[in-house]
Amino acid sequence: MQLLADAVETYRVEDVGRWWEWEAAAEGRRQLEWSRGARSLRALAGLGTDRTDQEVAEDDTLDGEERLGLPPDTWSWMRAHDQGPALLDAAETDGLHGARRWLAGYGLDWDDVPLPRSLA
Repeated sequence: MQLLADAVETYRVEDVGRWWEWEAAAEGRRQLEWSRGARSLRALAGLGTDRTDQEVAEDDTLDGEERLGLPPDTWSWMRAHDQGPALLDAAETDGLHGARRWLAGYGLDWDDVPLPRSLA
């Protein structure tokens, strides 16, 4: 990505040319892949095996009928303290219950917002 940053920052022919060369060489290749074997990052993180999109879509344990609404004061605090990723991590790890617990731990308010019937 440094090649791209240089090309955007300088607009120099050499930098843009190097970026285009990288694009051509990288086309159709994987840019990111989980490691395998004894040094598997998924295993070290305790994530188990990767699920397919279909398995995720069929998972009925997800909290799909409810969402959390964040009042302006909560959202402002989260932005000021760069805590959006932390809340997302809590929600991805423990669902809405984890997100509520995370918010409560910081004394932040939220609203439970039901999913509209047309989307349920």
